[in-house]
Amino acid sequence: MLLYLNMDVRTIETDDIRKFLSYYLSNNNCYNLTIDGVRRSLFSFFAFLEEEDYIINNPIRRIHKIKTDILIKETYANEFREKLRNSCTTIRVLAIIDLLASSGIRASELVNLNRDDINFKNKSCIVFGK
Repeated sequence: MLLYLNMDVRTIETDDIRKFLSYYLSNNNCYNLTIDGVRRSLFSFFAFLEEEDYIINNPIRRIHKIKTDILIKETYANEFREKLRNSCTTIRVLAIIDLLASSGIRASELVNLNRDDINFKNKSCIVFGK
């Protein structure tokens, strides 16, 4: 944004940010969800500048959340799940595939799972994450 606007950060106004977001949208062929992510990043940046007294007023406060469509992720068919299971070369990989598919656990949550978090007796586990 600073390269595009070629302005000192203390002189940036709300309309300048709107111009940049419009430019970003047209030149990057992206979805509103991406633009809203850029807006949120800029909001954090300007909030930091305001908190540290680099700027007096946060110019992005007047730019509201960009409406986005709710995307529903498609699940895979049972046939694909069976293909995955059949291609597993070790019991460990099979356990990973089954846990991901049956529990809804995220891959990052699975990576952070420790043996102590698993209760093999009750067939349950404690997951830390969202």
